[in-house]
Amino acid sequence: MQHIPGQPPVVHYGTVPDARLGVSYEYHLYVHCGIHTAQFAGRTWIAQPEAADPLTAETEIGPDQHLAGSMTLATPDIPVFRWPGGSAQFEPVAAPQGLCA
Repeated sequence: MQHIPGQPPVVHYGTVPDARLGVSYEYHLYVHCGIHTAQFAGRTWIAQPEAADPLTAETEIGPDQHLAGSMTLATPDIPVFRWPGGSAQFEPVAAPQGLCA
């Protein structure tokens, strides 16, 4: 994980409003219903199902239903969440999405 000089490392459970392109931020993604949506870089994102590794029985999900990993803004319109054992790409959505479908 890249550290930004002058900023302490921060765990993000929600949004990172001022994310920089190519910088990985420690991020805990809410996964109660699987990998679905995220708030990051001041936007709402939805997972691209074809670009996501599935959660497995070995995936360590915390008691608060958050999966520890990192979020990186790969391009202005594609953040990538990585966790031990997988990754998922997201795409922007115009309106906030519900947590579970």
